[in-house]
Amino acid sequence: MNNDTTSQDVLAITGIVRLLCHVRLVTLILALVSLFTTTDTPWLPSTFIVIFALPLSYFPARTWMTTGEKISRSGILLSCDLVLTAIVIAVSGGSQFVYLYVIATAALYGTMIPLILAVGMSSIVALTFLAIVPVGDGGVHWAMTTTVALVIPIFAFAGNALGSGLRSSAAAQRRIVELEQDEAKFKERTRIARDIHDTVAGDLAGTLMLTSTLRTKLMQQGVDEATLRIASTIEKACQTAHLDTRAALAELRETDVPLAQKLRAISREWAEKFDISLIENIDNEVNELPVEVNRDIYLILRELLENVRKHAAASQVRVEARITDGVCVLSVEDNGVGGVSPNSSSGYGLQGIRERLRVHSGDLQLEPTGKVGTHARVEIPLNEVRQA
Repeated sequence: MNNDTTSQDVLAITGIVRLLCHVRLVTLILALVSLFTTTDTPWLPSTFIVIFALPLSYFPARTWMTTGEKISRSGILLSCDLVLTAIVIAVSGGSQFVYLYVIATAALYGTMIPLILAVGMSSIVALTFLAIVPVGDGGVHWAMTTTVALVIPIFAFAGNALGSGLRSSAAAQRRIVELEQDEAKFKERTRIARDIHDTVAGDLAGTLMLTSTLRTKLMQQGVDEATLRIASTIEKACQTAHLDTRAALAELRETDVPLAQKLRAISREWAEKFDISLIENIDNEVNELPVEVNRDIYLILRELLENVRKHAAASQVRVEARITDGVCVLSVEDNGVGGVSPNSSSGYGLQGIRERLRVHSGDLQLEPTGKVGTHARVEIPLNEVRQA
């Protein structure tokens, strides 16, 4: 369970924890009044014990939202509370006010801490309750004390059930909010995709057609080679922009498409577009990647393929994606001109890839493949991603 979820669980039980702490405070105050009005009780030491127990109810009630997680995990505080509860029971002689105090305490334990620990601590409280009443005593007081002692662990179960219900309800509410946010994001992405398709994509398609026509006419008119190279460069730039726009549109419209399918689609579309032979081996296990990794893997593959197109002059490329020993591995290998340094960081493309990987504690390795070609290997350790 991550820290954010733990904090949400602590906040979910704030109301019931404060209520039970206030019940304990009220009963302790009433017990103090009872000590002052009872002449046959050694009231001075008993008063100090009850006063000493007050902060263990007062401070959780006041600071639970900020310190609740520490309180529920602190063995020292829980042990102190248990010991003081036992002492309060002993010095009070089993007064009726303490009945309510121990019931609230058992329910509080069940709400805050794991059930087994809560039942164990509540059982100790129950045994303390039984110990203050001699076995030979009879009457209503003995029967009531024994009954309360027997039901104390039951209130730990009740507190645990109430706490679990509140946590589940809070989790369900958070899930509803997340779904509403996802739906809003999906609608916004769809709107943006539609706007891009109707404006930018259409304009680029038209521009690409015009530049292709322009280059053809220049060739027919026999212009010099320098002018033709400029026209060809403009045409390729338009092709790249058009391809990037289509990829962005696909990403906006196909957010629910499995990652493996998107990686295969972009690889095949790229290979067909630039007439490059493709060998792909993309494992469906990558569909299980965390959301934060999913998008970056897609964008990294697109950038690696663009590097091949711009710099490798390759006729064949191999794309692989898999999960091996808890590590996501993305591999792009080409048979191009090679010559890439393993530590190369030149170019905004490689720099952008490394920046994306740095977020996930990932790594990019560039290795030559024999005399020609380059092997780009991306590794992301998933255990560090999940811990983050």
